[in-house]
Amino acid sequence: MEDLAPRSSRDTRLLALVIIIAIVVLFVLAQFRFPLADARTTAVTTGPLDRLAARGTFDDLAAAVLSSLRAAEPALVTLSLEVQEGEPSARALGVRVTPGFAVARLAAGRRVALPAGDTITVRGIDEARELVALGMPPGDSQRFPAAVYDFAGFTYVSVVEPAAGGPTASPAFIGRVESIVDDQWGGAVLVPGGGATLPVGSFVFLLDGRLVGLVATRGETGRIIVPLARLEAALLQLTLSPPEGTP
Repeated sequence: MEDLAPRSSRDTRLLALVIIIAIVVLFVLAQFRFPLADARTTAVTTGPLDRLAARGTFDDLAAAVLSSLRAAEPALVTLSLEVQEGEPSARALGVRVTPGFAVARLAAGRRVALPAGDTITVRGIDEARELVALGMPPGDSQRFPAAVYDFAGFTYVSVVEPAAGGPTASPAFIGRVESIVDDQWGGAVLVPGGGATLPVGSFVFLLDGRLVGLVATRGETGRIIVPLARLEAALLQLTLSPPEGTP
């Protein structure tokens, strides 16, 4: 009986030690399985499939912009502008808006440089509206884009500008637009709201290739989009009675 008491005491101590070790091991394993610090600080990461989906969306937008440029390009004409010696080359982009005629934005003080024998002719310049009317070669008169007459905004568009190798395009999102009557243009023009970046002299097309209009200035820093109807009216004025001093 005397031997049983010490043996029972040792067994109890060993059992308690095993229980304590087991608790410590479980606690350590729990730290690896459920780290509290990481749970508080780790941000939600984007899964591989989510990244692929986002990339696919941007690829689709790029393809749509390229498709719109290809649809619009037959109606576009890139013009070289006269520059002073030492200045970099300058260009303007025109669009055919009626059979045999095109219009382009021409900044104040600029002149179109037409090589000898070129079939494009300057038919009139409106310095107030910074617009030039161009006569296009015969047989090329039917290549002009379809117009948008009810542009409501809140959509991606293709912004087309001149570049060294020809017209180029980039996507832009236009949110709310306001239609106002502009006395200078003799009718309704569009004022894009928000932070849409639209270079003056560029043309805005829908992704299906239809023309929204020409980006022009409003005041010193404002932008407006001049619809095709207003461009046609300005072209008619320039070709019927060009301003004095028009070459």
